Amino acid sequence: ISPLTEDDGFMVPHRAGQAGEKGRGIFATEFIAKGTPVLNFRQVATFEDGASIRRFLSKIPRLLACDYLYWAYTEWDEQAQRHFQSVDLDDSALCNDGRNKEDQNLGCDPEGSLSHGDVGCNKYSYATKDIQPGDELMCLYSAFSSGVEGANTLGLGWSADSYDD
Repeated sequence: ISPLTEDDGFMVPHRAGQAGEKGRGIFATEFIAKGTPVLNFRQVATFEDGASIRRFLSKIPRLLACDYLYWAYTEWDEQAQRHFQSVDLDDSALCNDGRNKEDQNLGCDPEGSLSHGDVGCNKYSYATKDIQPGDELMCLYSAFSSGVEGANTLGLGWSADSYDD
């Protein structure tokens, strides 16, 4: 990360709080209009191969390594035609899964991304609908995570039995 910062990637007022059975979540504290950039990806650590992940995990305290393993997700890079693994290092790690497009309110908004010169939503995650104060910000994990299959292509040796989606 250059320059180094401890700022989180949220670009809108928000708060972390209890989200019922889901545990913690992120909530809007002001109205957010559809198409508004909500989150940048500045505080996301990305690893291109399993060896890099193992090296990183060997250098950090065991409890942090466990956090990494719990919160990391594997993605597919369409341009490079390969999987990579990421972990959010800010409040965005608390974004819960909307499970379907009807519940999702945070992700890629094609109109919003075009108006911000962000073709393909590579810079920001956008409000995909109007979000009211107090609404939980909900991602759609299936829009970016490739799960166990992706982790296995990185040589991480995870199995469906040990993976909790």
